[in-house]
Amino acid sequence: MKHLLRILEIQHIRDGKVIWEATDLPNTLHLDGEEFLLSTVFRSTSGIIIPSFFYVGMDNRSTVNVTDNMQSLTTEPTGNGYSRQPVSSATGFTIEQFTIQGDTSGIQHWRAKSGVVAFTASGASWGPVSNVFLTDRIDNSGYLISTAPLGSTRSVGPGDNLTFRFSLNVVDNGS
Repeated sequence: MKHLLRILEIQHIRDGKVIWEATDLPNTLHLDGEEFLLSTVFRSTSGIIIPSFFYVGMDNRSTVNVTDNMQSLTTEPTGNGYSRQPVSSATGFTIEQFTIQGDTSGIQHWRAKSGVVAFTASGASWGPVSNVFLTDRIDNSGYLISTAPLGSTRSVGPGDNLTFRFSLNVVDNGS
């Protein structure tokens, strides 16, 4: 399986202290995501355009499949400060060079890296959540581009933050 998208790092913060973190989590690039990316780049007549914002959300699917789409998201939290977080397509990413971990060739590849995306619970807890996903719409009418399982189910208490950064490469960087 190709893992062109990755969660670079994610932290669960409570009372200013990191209570859980993970790094370098591979995402599943969904078939919807493949169609979205290829149609956006190579088929200008498809009607698919680069959106002003991408949206990051969380859910608690027990399994993530390449065939998942927006209708697969039946366990996304609601209320208590939870909402999909926008990432500007114009200013929310930096394009940078990187070396694939373990590659000794010295070749520098390119990736798009997001800024920090943050979720905060307010008033009451939300969750549990076990996945982070990327879509092109605030509602469920768009493409489910990718999902990254967190490896640990999280429940986010009032005042807690989940913060993370993700990237997209056009070369497979492992796993």
